[in-house]
Amino acid sequence: MEETSLHQSLDLQLIQKGFEGIEMGEVRVTVTLTNPMDQAMVREGFKSDSGVRRIEVDALVDTGAVNCVVPSCVADTLGLARVFKQTARYADGREESVDVTEPVLFEIMGRKVFEECLVLGDEVLIGQRALESTDLFVDCRSGRVVPNPDRPDRPVINIRRVTIREPLRNPVCSRPYGTPFHYRFDFPPLAWRAESNRPCRD
Repeated sequence: MEETSLHQSLDLQLIQKGFEGIEMGEVRVTVTLTNPMDQAMVREGFKSDSGVRRIEVDALVDTGAVNCVVPSCVADTLGLARVFKQTARYADGREESVDVTEPVLFEIMGRKVFEECLVLGDEVLIGQRALESTDLFVDCRSGRVVPNPDRPDRPVINIRRVTIREPLRNPVCSRPYGTPFHYRFDFPPLAWRAESNRPCRD
């Protein structure tokens, strides 16, 4: 595989998987990239579907990189805003400050995920985070991207167990935060009080 894998400070660090003993060549997959802001404008009636900027590319799957990467020409074609910069470190130790895009919609084998992309290089790279979010695996022996064999018909995202705690209480009264309020302003004086359909019992 071409050494375009990048090490990142913060959350853009390499995650190396255990493929010892398996010689791994390039793994490529067809990916459709879409500008989600265009899709939002279609939903609001400001743009027709034909005006949505999307592009289909032959992407390189990089199992050593966390984030997805798009070259500058692809970011410009999709009209993606570059919202901040991040320091990237390449496999050879070089460091470079690169742009990070707003979220772009990736569709890989019919599975969709939003990804913020690093802007660099000359081809689209699919990183670990996109593969995990779409529940896709790299079959090293066949050199293909395949669905998780445990659930081949749909992606499933693993999350940590969520503990439900007692809701926070409003310091003004005993009503938990999130209870609907109706606000009424009284003039004069410049004061307000909250009213609810149910009495507030302190």
